[in-house]
Amino acid sequence: MDENFLIQLIKINVNNEDIIKFDKSRFSMFKSLFRIFGLSFFDNFMKQLDLLVHRKKHEKQEHRLAAEIVAGMIRGSKYWTLDMLDEFWHKLTLFLNEVCVNLSPDLFIYWGLSFRHSMENQDPRRVFQTINFIRRLIDNQPIINTFNEAFRSYLVQSLAARAKELLDHPSKLIRQMIATVLPVALQFDLTSFHGKPTHHPTINQFIDEMHHRLDQAIIICQRKSLVNHIAGTGIMDNEVHQALNLIELVVAIQGQLFATCNQP
Repeated sequence: MDENFLIQLIKINVNNEDIIKFDKSRFSMFKSLFRIFGLSFFDNFMKQLDLLVHRKKHEKQEHRLAAEIVAGMIRGSKYWTLDMLDEFWHKLTLFLNEVCVNLSPDLFIYWGLSFRHSMENQDPRRVFQTINFIRRLIDNQPIINTFNEAFRSYLVQSLAARAKELLDHPSKLIRQMIATVLPVALQFDLTSFHGKPTHHPTINQFIDEMHHRLDQAIIICQRKSLVNHIAGTGIMDNEVHQALNLIELVVAIQGQLFATCNQP
């Protein structure tokens, strides 16, 4: 890729003042670019990304564009080989670590959305590297400050929010992964013996949200099961199937929470 062309592309998008939020159209453009051409332009973009996050002239626009490019890279890597992914994440992790250490309160929302969009509509086996990076980001805190802590909490909350949307997913594999991941995110609600502040998302909030959905699921099962029995079809209604999936997963999540609880 011609470097001057890429510089002009970056400049035009940074100076576009009409865009004030994370732009899904630009994200889709970068996703398609990396899905088609693989790592061909990766080094060119990494050079520009490094320049974007170190400039201070239009900091919000520059970080927003950088977040869109990174999200596009991650989603675009969906069909890459394992060797390509290893090379990609080795370089990208170094860049993201630096970004996370130097975030300001005005910027972490763009990067939170970047990770959220990068994991949408993905094969669960293809989000391992992304989740692994987030896990290391949470566990290893090189610099503890309010902004970094807020960013970590935002990422965990985004991941939990996405997982809660898939509680009745038809795929058993995805439900099993959620039953493993969501309790880990909810553990950040724990209050330690030293009185450290509670993190989001809270277990109480999750229980309140699930209470209403479980009530609806039980009503659906009772009503539809009776109708099917009367009709003598013996065929499980799709709505009943979703309700049963939800009930099964919530029970599994509760079991995981009890099994991994660190509080007496």
